[in-house]
Order: sequence, then structure tokens, then C-alpha cells
Amino acid sequence: MELKAAFQESNSLVVVLKLVIIFYLTCKSIKELELTIRAKHNNYGIVTLIEAQKKLFNVSITSLDSNYSFYSTIENSLVRHANTIRYFKLTEQPTTNILSSFVNLKGLELGNNHLITEWNCLKNLSLPFLQTLSTTLIPAQALTDLIENTNKN
Repeated sequence: MELKAAFQESNSLVVVLKLVIIFYLTCKSIKELELTIRAKHNNYGIVTLIEAQKKLFNVSITSLDSNYSFYSTIENSLVRHANTIRYFKLTEQPTTNILSSFVNLKGLELGNNHLITEWNCLKNLSLPFLQTLSTTLIPAQALTDLIENTNKN
């Protein structure tokens, strides 16, 4: 059974925590990570799993609810992998300055699930190695700022 299926089918937090511990002890070379954040289904054990990784390469975070505390914790755990992450996707405006940490980012996908009208996190952001940018419902001025700042470098 895939890890994703095991997490989705499990209704027991104890089972999920045991799985996280097992994966933490055995899996330290996860390269691609896809997280879905839901308000009532947050498992802080996933932070330990993220921090244990050696070379996270591709990270996708889908937010179905506005749980800023958990979202911030996840973002802070990813900063430790800023040098290795090349592709990053998120569907919620970041709660931290995580995007500025990704100095080697090649691909960025941004979504705006909650229709926030200002994405100030992009205002002074420059991603010198960015090759692909994909967006959904991101304000035009924020994208203009990102593109202009990135092209300066």
C-alpha cells in the first residue's frame, strides 16, 4: 500500500503517528513530497519526517483550509532544505518568507485557493534560477514584481 493511501485510509491518529515514526526511522532519502493540509487532520509528526530528509527536491503543498499555525510550521521545516529544493508548489500564500530561501529554485507553481488580493511575499522576491512559473488566480501586480525582480539578476 502506498504511503499516501495509508494516510488517507487511516482514521486513527495513532496509526498515522506510528507510520510517521517508521518512515522517519527508515526513509531519509525522500526526494518528492506532496502534502495536503486540512484543518482537523494535522499531524505534526510530518515535520520530523521532513526535517530528517537529506535531499528534498520537489515539494507540493495543497491547503484546503486556513490553518496558519500548522502551515507556518511546515514552511519552517522546509527552510532546512532550501538549497536542494528545485520545484515548489503551494496553493496558499506563504505565512513565512520561505520563498526567498529557495535560492536554487527552478520551478514554481502558485495557487490562490482563498482569493487573497495581495501577495506581498512576491513584491521583493528574486529567484535567479527560475525557469518555469505557473500560477492560478495570483494578482497581476504580484507576478509583475516577481518577474521584474527575477529578470534583474
